[in-house]
Amino acid sequence: MALAGAGALLSLVVAPESTVLASQDATAAVDGSRTVAPAPPVVWPPAIQEQDGSTGESVDAELLEKGRELYASQCLPCHGREGQGDGPAARFLDPKPRNLTDGDWLYAEGGTVEAIAGVIAAGIDDTSMEPFAELMTEEEIIAVATFVREVIAAPAATEGSSR
Repeated sequence: MALAGAGALLSLVVAPESTVLASQDATAAVDGSRTVAPAPPVVWPPAIQEQDGSTGESVDAELLEKGRELYASQCLPCHGREGQGDGPAARFLDPKPRNLTDGDWLYAEGGTVEAIAGVIAAGIDDTSMEPFAELMTEEEIIAVATFVREVIAAPAATEGSSR
């Protein structure tokens, strides 16, 4: 099946702010005869709560917001919207990106923001997880690690709190 017409390409844009993700064109010609309406807009990432979901402790909302924005621009392409390793680039990667909602990785890394930040900064050898230490500041890495720990991996952390 081929897309036809100048406006046939659908584009998704992930911006570092709460963004509406949707097709930029109203319709796209498919097989030269039918039109496909764009998907309804989805606002992602979700707004940050003042209270984190894993420990019940108060987390700096500004830090989480910064982490959310950076996750959307830097992590989502590989790890996906919900951290399940199913981002749009994941199909091209071998090994596949880590599922951040799986509690096993969280405890193997220590489960702390500092341990997660260390992985983000240094990357993981023999994988497509490149080091971000030269791409982001230490503060940005801590923000992403906090977002991953408190929002993306929160269900895994809650389930594993009895370990």
